Amino acid sequence: MNYAFGTMVMVDYPYPTDFVAPLPAWPINYACQQAADAAETHKDDPLVDLWAMSAAAMVYGNYAHQVECIDLTPNSTEDNSGLDGNGWGVQACNEMAMPFASRDSTSMFPPSEWNEKTNSAYCKARYGELPQYSWALDYFGGYNPSKDFMKTSNIIFSNGELDPWHAGGVLTDVSEATTTLFIENSAHHLDLRLPNEADPDSVKIARQIETETIAKWIDQYQGTDFYEQVMTKQFTQ
Repeated sequence: MNYAFGTMVMVDYPYPTDFVAPLPAWPINYACQQAADAAETHKDDPLVDLWAMSAAAMVYGNYAHQVECIDLTPNSTEDNSGLDGNGWGVQACNEMAMPFASRDSTSMFPPSEWNEKTNSAYCKARYGELPQYSWALDYFGGYNPSKDFMKTSNIIFSNGELDPWHAGGVLTDVSEATTTLFIENSAHHLDLRLPNEADPDSVKIARQIETETIAKWIDQYQGTDFYEQVMTKQFTQ
């Protein structure tokens, strides 16, 4: 269930998608409404909260009624999702380690502690890899973004307000040669997906900024007038 809710937040797009699982537009709002409806229907049942949570999670598990029975065995969601979770699993067990934990005082999820030794043992057994826990920060920087990235250039740090991953992103300007975008009403990399008529204006504006910024980089490198071509082109969203 944690996986279902976490993934729906990440792909909380304004139009239906099916690359992770068949999901409606704005799946979080839809799931909340499903939970509210179930709570009303079962308001006299002592298990009303479970009915509500089940209805919300079912949006991820079987929104399009694509299966007759939900598989609740451990790790079944990883193996049955639209994307191959093993690719991310290998990466998280190597150079992009993600030490996740949760506390009931700050999260809707049950308490879950993270243990480096246990995680390392899992990675070794599952993929034959041992995580390099500090590799990404040591190699790319990020311990102190304003200092680590102050001399960088030609980078667009783009993060969506609705994307839970933005917590680890660069959200404020760090140098004059980089561009930082914090996009309202945007989930995970919505600005990098193909334009859709349902896209919020904030996403359309972000794409325009990204396009113009990259065009300027091309001009600076090649000595062309690509930026002028971009500025005079009529973009359709």
